[in-house]
Amino acid sequence: MTGQIPIAIGDELSGLLSCSVGWPERKFVRIMGCLSPDFDFVGYARDHVEVLLNELYTHGALLIRGLPPDIERFATLCDLFGPPASHSELSSLRTRLGDGVYTSTDHPADQKIQMHNEQAYLSYWPKIASFMCVTPPMSGGETPIADCRDFDPELPADLRSRLRTQGVKYVRNIGSESTIPWKAVYGVESREELEVYCALKNIELHWRSDGTPRTISSLPAYIRHPVTGTDCFFNNIVSASHHSLAPRQRAQIEKLFSTALDQPNSVLFGDGEPISFDEIQALLSAYERRTFQFDWAAGDILIADNVLVAHARNPFKGARKVVVRINDINDTLDTGASAWSVGL
Repeated sequence: MTGQIPIAIGDELSGLLSCSVGWPERKFVRIMGCLSPDFDFVGYARDHVEVLLNELYTHGALLIRGLPPDIERFATLCDLFGPPASHSELSSLRTRLGDGVYTSTDHPADQKIQMHNEQAYLSYWPKIASFMCVTPPMSGGETPIADCRDFDPELPADLRSRLRTQGVKYVRNIGSESTIPWKAVYGVESREELEVYCALKNIELHWRSDGTPRTISSLPAYIRHPVTGTDCFFNNIVSASHHSLAPRQRAQIEKLFSTALDQPNSVLFGDGEPISFDEIQALLSAYERRTFQFDWAAGDILIADNVLVAHARNPFKGARKVVVRINDINDTLDTGASAWSVGL
């Protein structure tokens, strides 16, 4: 259900732009429909950046529809919301299409990518994550988004308490069989360079017997939004846990690796204890109750506040091309982690 709610636009745009809210009860997702494919939305956005930022902070995401796909226009629009950035410490393959524009994760079409905030497994991450559909799939392939604001009511009290007080540890083992070699992941040429990098980023580094690295990053599960002050559930817990995989994939991981510390990717409570299957299922159910999704149409643009909103990707059939751009990197080691972490 979509409720028509006007925003601060000039009367001269009244036949060119329609506005509604995707989930009115939560004030979640501002939908802006361009009524003419020739409407200069970038020009409008450039003249109304503060209005659009206010809409973004209020509704978490902007969904702009009705324009033909144009990667250059997409990049220009995204850059109104902050300096462009590149993906760091890659956890999956992407294809670079231009300066700062990538395909969304090149992940098997039959597998779901679970909810996550972009690069929340790092101490530095983009404030804005944006997507544009170039070619919609034949079926499926939606990019569901979840409202991360004031998330506590969705979680069991004991799980919420542990995540708030302990945070989480993201573990990565980048072995010789990994899709992306560890030197490429971290942008280094030697063990010594990786050691310096990890020391600068407060990453715990262990060299395994085969000469490949295990890295452990300790980070909060909640942070406070820098502008609105909203308490947000901000992490990559479910997407980093094998417990969120399909049963067959989950069984393969458990057969190959005896402990969570040995898995290619895993997530632990801050005290080092594994997060259980039931706890991951509770988180998946919580996200489900906070999820809004829509069918992609060619040219659709989704601009999401990466702190207020998590995103996922559904399995799909047929060709699907969705491009992504991230903007305005925040480095918590520069701004001070205490300003972002949220405890009890």
